[in-house]
Order: sequence, then structure tokens, then C-alpha cells
Amino acid sequence: MIEERKRYIPEFNDIPAARAKMSELPVEKRIKDFSEVEFVLGKDAATDEAKRCLSCRRCLGCKLCLAACEPRAIDFGQPEEPIELTVDSIVIAPGAEEVPAKMRKELGYGKFLNVVNGVEFEAILRDDGPYGGLILRPSDGEIPQTIAFVAEGKNALTYSMKEMLVAQKQIPHIQLILFTREEPAALEGITFEQRKGEVLEVKEKENHNLLIQWREGGEVKEEECEMVVVQTPLTLAPEVVNVLNQLDIAKPAPFWEVLDGELVASGKERIFFAGGIGK
Repeated sequence: MIEERKRYIPEFNDIPAARAKMSELPVEKRIKDFSEVEFVLGKDAATDEAKRCLSCRRCLGCKLCLAACEPRAIDFGQPEEPIELTVDSIVIAPGAEEVPAKMRKELGYGKFLNVVNGVEFEAILRDDGPYGGLILRPSDGEIPQTIAFVAEGKNALTYSMKEMLVAQKQIPHIQLILFTREEPAALEGITFEQRKGEVLEVKEKENHNLLIQWREGGEVKEEECEMVVVQTPLTLAPEVVNVLNQLDIAKPAPFWEVLDGELVASGKERIFFAGGIGK
């Protein structure tokens, strides 16, 4: 704790840069008029300060939480210590990530704003997501009336179906188009159009709508939509695999293919996995 600053800010060694200092009017000039004493940050300094604040990665040490905690339950000097807990069951909910190598550049991901991957679309559906649970096009903030899902793989197809179900609940009259070379399983409460074939390329039009070029049989066709969700196969993140190795648990069945509230056995008694998108 640094009291000399008259602010209770602990030192952090991993902050990438020092705080930008606001320049001030010299004292000899202050006494002559009523000009503003503190100047604003310049464009470059303000940009650097914003990057510094966004990259500190943890508590800034303002101690406002300590001031607001009436029971005084926060102790910044408390050392780390192992805690043993006795529980009836353990539920592991590690989440999953998409396999970057499976994302074909022809699909336009990373090139067009309105092409998102499955994990990003799941975040959009969440109440604590970037749009507060609203489904909006990243390019202009408009509510899309047509969304195409491109499923690249078996568990990608299952996950796309569940995301479409949630999307249709939020926008009842939305047009959903599913591009897949497999036969999707029936899922109650969802209406969609299937395009059974291989997606060749996704292009962007001047209005930021997307033109999907796909092959059905030997014929090349085109379909226009307002937003595209590319779902590639999901896998466990490397850090999750490390945890499983420490617990001596084999890689689980794809728990992300089940709905929330359903558990997947881990192979060890009373240890389960949970995941998947909400009902």
C-alpha cells in the first residue's frame, strides 16, 4: 500500500506502462488570469492511456470494493492458501473452443463483419453479451431477418441447431437457413430451411448483406442473407486438457452437444461435465 500518493493503490509490477500525467499551466501564468489549470490529454496520449487501462488485466487497486464492503470481508494482505472442501458431487463446466484450422478462408470469417463464428454468436445470444442479449448485425447494429448457419462437421451441426432454436425464440419470424452436407436431427420448436451441399464461398454486397455460393449436386447456386454464422467442430481448450490430466480424467464425450441442465458422466464417480447452449 502506497500512502505517499495519498491514494490507496498497491503497486502492480505487470502494468505495461505508467499512467499518463496531465500537464498543467505553470504557476507564474496562473496568477495572471483565470485560464484552465489542467490541460486535456492529446490524441496520442489518450490512446496510449486507453490501451494501458484495457491491458492491465486485473484489479486496478482503487479499493472502492473495500470502501463499499460493510462487513469488511476484503483483506488485500491475505496470502493464498489451499482450502479443502467436502462435497457430494463435482460438476466441471470448462466450455469449449472452435478449431481455428478448420475455418476455411473462403467463408469470409475475419474479412466480413457480419460473418461470425459459433462461439461469437453464442456470446451474442447471452444476456451479458455484447448486445445485451439482442441479435444485432455487427456492421450496422440492425436486427437481421435472415441468418445462415454453415455447419462444418458433425458436432458443429448439433450446435448450430441449438443456436438456431435460441435465435428463433428471440426473433420469432426470422428466416433461418442451414447449410450442411449431413441430415440434421429433428429439434422441436424450430423452423428452418436446409441447403444440403457444400458452401464454396461467402461474398459481401455493398449493403453488407452476404452472398453464399454453394454446390448442390453438380449445380452451383447462390443465396443472399443478412448474417452468417460459421460453426466449426468444437474441442476442449488446452488448459482444460491440463486440468483433466491432473484429475486423471479421460477426455469426456462432447458435453457441449447437450442442453443446459443435462450432465455428462466423466468416467469417475460423482464427477460430471456440463455445457451446451441454453434451452
